[in-house]
Amino acid sequence: MARLRVDPGVKGRLGAEGLASLKRELRAVDCQTCGRAFGRWEPAALTVEAVGDDAVASLHHPKCAPPGWHDLETTDRLRQLPHQTWRAALLTLAAHGHDDLMFLVNPAYEVARLTRDAGRWQVSTMELFAHCGLGLELLDGVIPLPALSAVVDTDRLTVDVSLLGTVVERWDVAGPSFPPQAAAILATKDWLTILVTTALDAGETVRHNPVPSLLKSKQVRLGAAAVHYTEAAQRLRPTDFAEGDRWTELLALIHASVELATGAEPATGVLEAAMACCHGDSGPITQLPPQDRTVASAFVAQSYESQNVGGVHVMVPDAAAAAAYLQLFSGLSEMTGSSAALLTREPAGEDILAEFEADVVIGTPEQFVATYEQHRQNAGDWGPDETRARLALTVSADVRRRAGELLARYPRTAIV
Repeated sequence: MARLRVDPGVKGRLGAEGLASLKRELRAVDCQTCGRAFGRWEPAALTVEAVGDDAVASLHHPKCAPPGWHDLETTDRLRQLPHQTWRAALLTLAAHGHDDLMFLVNPAYEVARLTRDAGRWQVSTMELFAHCGLGLELLDGVIPLPALSAVVDTDRLTVDVSLLGTVVERWDVAGPSFPPQAAAILATKDWLTILVTTALDAGETVRHNPVPSLLKSKQVRLGAAAVHYTEAAQRLRPTDFAEGDRWTELLALIHASVELATGAEPATGVLEAAMACCHGDSGPITQLPPQDRTVASAFVAQSYESQNVGGVHVMVPDAAAAAAYLQLFSGLSEMTGSSAALLTREPAGEDILAEFEADVVIGTPEQFVATYEQHRQNAGDWGPDETRARLALTVSADVRRRAGELLARYPRTAIV
């Protein structure tokens, strides 16, 4: 902020150190009165409005709002600042031999919060995020907070920050800023690290890991957001599966394996229904008779599992259906080299971890919900790379309903 017009009264109240700190925080993007952008060499006027020991500093065109300090009696007299700029970006960082993803956001470019403590005014923009639970330690970036949530849609990733049940900040990255490779990295995890700072321009390319220096200077707040997916984002698509000759070879292998496991060729329409499901259309597969639907589900599960790092969860209506699916998948496992496991009725400790290591896990939605809660208590993170299920198949719409909010944690889902 080299070209900043500052009133003598503002200089006197902030002092040289306070003013220098404020200049490091602010960036002249849009005038907070008219909303138009600042010209490249156009100066910005610094306006401060204070109520007691709290104040808001903002940037304006000099002709829109002259620089100055204004003491107000109540907060309802504060000017509205609807043009405040924020910018966010996804950073891909190398960590422990693989790529990791981080959501970087600068929440305020032309606006800063100030607090008076022991007679001195200090920048306090980041205090809101401290109140929401974001911390100053690296570990804070891997422990999901109730105040943070991340929602993946087909073309964007949205992050919400809540305080006392109310969303106070919402940011997103979309289009080219949320490429398929970023979504693929995100699918390996149960949470996303959120990095909030006013010390960086998130709109500029970050060429190195900024976390160590930001933590050292205490110019950042870190938290982790649980990741959820919209139904549109969860829909299966052709890019989830092999292409061309590889797809044909894979289907032939699964076809032969199903025939050996069941002692009969799949009925007419089973393969077509399975392929439609793989392309996001569950209609044909849900119209099949129960036994044929089980076989078609096996086509979908085996095709997906063989092409993706991460397994498949098959949610069934009852124990009888679970036994039928386990019998088929166990037979397939001997021929395809994959593994299948049945959830225990009473989830307990290490048994859960062992079951979740299977490529295909089968159980009722209630068992999955109970296992999910138990696993989080034991392991902290439901989604280690080696056990994280990417696809949930729900046998009927009713099973999908019974799974409730848990289903939103899967990158892909389908009704079969």
